[in-house]
Amino acid sequence: MKRIKLKALYSKGALIAFALLFSFLVTIGSTFSWVTSSDQKVNEFRGEMGLKAIIVEDFTQRSKWKPGESVAKTVSVCNDGISPSFVRISFEEIMKRMEPSSVPEPFGDPEEAGVTPEYCIGAEWNGSGWEAAGTVFGTVEFREKGTLTPAPADVVVKVKESPAGAQRNRYAIYQTVDGACRRMTALFSVSGTTLTVGNPRYWGYKDAYVAKLEAAWGLAHETSPGTPVTPPAAADIETLICDAGKKISIEYTNVVTALGSVGADNGKWFYNEHDGFFYYIGRLEPGASSVTLMTGLRLAPDADVSYSSLNLQFIVNLQALQAKAGALADWGLTSGQLYDRLSSFC
Repeated sequence: MKRIKLKALYSKGALIAFALLFSFLVTIGSTFSWVTSSDQKVNEFRGEMGLKAIIVEDFTQRSKWKPGESVAKTVSVCNDGISPSFVRISFEEIMKRMEPSSVPEPFGDPEEAGVTPEYCIGAEWNGSGWEAAGTVFGTVEFREKGTLTPAPADVVVKVKESPAGAQRNRYAIYQTVDGACRRMTALFSVSGTTLTVGNPRYWGYKDAYVAKLEAAWGLAHETSPGTPVTPPAAADIETLICDAGKKISIEYTNVVTALGSVGADNGKWFYNEHDGFFYYIGRLEPGASSVTLMTGLRLAPDADVSYSSLNLQFIVNLQALQAKAGALADWGLTSGQLYDRLSSFC
């Protein structure tokens, strides 16, 4: 488990705020999909009054994400300072719709994120004098920038020998994936009975975004100009605001959407639909950690091609206050059930 430490900026009520970001590219085809994921660093701020909180997160790097599977992302909070604190969390979404360009490019990685393969018809190299390179040459070797490398997976090299008097043979190289043929290119050279295939590349179309949606859950969170801030109703927090098809869901744990009797919800997260924040019900003591808020995001098994080439950035924002009743006003809490519940821990 990795800890990202974020130190406080002191202000009225000793409020701190920072964000943990992780983004990933979702590409969904008609029969398969994949996701590449990465964490992003956040700035570190040094504060006063001994107030310091950190987001404790466990993020599983995944190279492929298929419908019906989850990307693991657990989020909790640890009080790493010397003062008791109240903490709350909100989310922010940036969703970009991607489309491939119209001009193919060569790529060294056949599974590079955001690249749509250029397919071909492998049958065009069957018959009419085309033969497998291994039957024409004694040795077929692959080299990358002059260095001998293993043959790429599922790559086919064919040769059409030149007629007598012609200057050179013709060569074809492509990759077969699940019965489909992906166009490739390479540099071919012959020395004796050895055919060298140099710098093989995979043709594909690089994605570029054509539309963008942004939404923030927490009313108190600063967003880019024009970003709508519309906290979801308690009944709608299972899916993302920007996800019109409701196929990407958040996997929660220890979350309640209504406060029960006094003490019943202690140590859990309460979602307040009035401001879009998840409040930890309790006073987080120095060195103590909260329970987990979420465990990951899930792509529904029936996600269709409307989700093709989707780029999603999901941002976790954390705020903390000193555990004093008067400080809760910084969060707009001066009365009501949530105020009474939190202030009871002071």
